[in-house]
Amino acid sequence: MNIESNHIVSSRNVRDIKKDFFKKSHELVFSQLSLSPIQHDVFALFLSRFEKENWDEYLQTGDLKDIPEYEFHSDLLSSWFKASKGHLSTLLKKPCQGLASSIVGIPSEDGDFRFIPLFSDIKYKKGMLSLVPNYKLLDAFIGASKGHSLIPHKEFRDLKLESSKRLYTILCRFKTHGKLHPQSLSQLYSLFGLVDESGKLKKKTYSVTGNFISRIIKPAIEEIDRLDPEIKFFVDATTDNYGFSYQKQGRKISGIEFLFEWKSNNSIGKVELNYDSAVNTYCELMDLKLLPSEVELNNLKNHLADVVLAGFDTGPDFIKLFKEAQEANKNMT
Repeated sequence: MNIESNHIVSSRNVRDIKKDFFKKSHELVFSQLSLSPIQHDVFALFLSRFEKENWDEYLQTGDLKDIPEYEFHSDLLSSWFKASKGHLSTLLKKPCQGLASSIVGIPSEDGDFRFIPLFSDIKYKKGMLSLVPNYKLLDAFIGASKGHSLIPHKEFRDLKLESSKRLYTILCRFKTHGKLHPQSLSQLYSLFGLVDESGKLKKKTYSVTGNFISRIIKPAIEEIDRLDPEIKFFVDATTDNYGFSYQKQGRKISGIEFLFEWKSNNSIGKVELNYDSAVNTYCELMDLKLLPSEVELNNLKNHLADVVLAGFDTGPDFIKLFKEAQEANKNMT
């Protein structure tokens, strides 16, 4: 059932996009979500206009009519998608039809998943695209607890491969701090949208690791390397692979570590060292996806008493991961 929104967030032209990057929460970056390149760009357009303040009225009343509806006029759509106004309907119809039924899988720390639709309503009328996001994903859109990936939207839209957009989003998560841990093949299958809701590969050909590497990983690295001069990839000394190395269990490839660094990691801003950032570091450490920097670990150590008082578990698992992170940082210097 469609409910008319009382709150419209209208965007008429590119001047309404105030920043040259959009924020995607840690939960969404590492979620299970299968999108086409144009669907990625539609979602990026929404995130470029998303602000928590848009939801203040809904958070106060709980009335579904106060959920904001995001409107994008033809001038902005033409610029964003690099298409003539007369071609917008044809360009967007099929991707938006699929996006309206797109389900995102949000993982929990215990390995469970929750699958939730991204949008409750999508429509295109008289040159205007309207998006109503699913209010049940508000916490994931805000992403207050685990931080964000800060993604330059021009470079993101210039990427044509779906796999490139996914990898770029992940790598941008480490633009200002932290280090991406090696990812298992099963994690990568999920992150690149190659599995269904039951966790099974949609195409059996990707169960052959060589196919997955040659068709997904290598082309994505090559396109990102070509389009964004701010990121630098390295050659693996053992295999000569550009931008990644293998993780192995015996002779079998079990995962991949991406070999990269950002040339100017202070272009968007540095992490503030306070209690909130200490909590963020704690979550990153326990989530096993990021390697906090030495500075962040020291900040967490300085605020550890407050973290304990707030109810966070700092038992044996935390101590083990903290020591491993310290050792990993020493090995990087």
